[in-house]
Amino acid sequence: MIWGNSSVEEAKDGKIEAEVRLSISKIFGLLAKPNVSDYIPSLAWLDLQGVARDMKTEFHTMDRVVTRSINNRIESNSRTSKDAVQHEGKKDLLQVLLELNDQKTATSPSMTQIKALIMELLFGPSRQVCKLVGYGTMGIKLKIWVSN
Repeated sequence: MIWGNSSVEEAKDGKIEAEVRLSISKIFGLLAKPNVSDYIPSLAWLDLQGVARDMKTEFHTMDRVVTRSINNRIESNSRTSKDAVQHEGKKDLLQVLLELNDQKTATSPSMTQIKALIMELLFGPSRQVCKLVGYGTMGIKLKIWVSN
């Protein structure tokens, strides 16, 4: 969906997808990990368990993957001729965003905005699931409190 019609061999082999899945699973593992600084905020600057360090490392990994995907797509676009049907006639989100970026108008997205949008699409749905679980838990607690 995001870079699914990529002609880059790395994307066709599923290496990018595997790297993204691994990194996302590590990030959500870190989010679920109990942290001392959650309970004692004044100790957050110490990062006793290394959660902040590990989280930064994983986000840098995700940033590298997205940047590499964008750069590979730009290179493959520059190699194809303008007359040829690009990427098997179908455009994915990355292709559309890069075409908008090439227009160089006032409303064209920058590379930073493109990367931010892709990262939001990768992490956004799981954030909604977390909210849904939180609201469900709150509803259960409220129902128990009202029934007592």
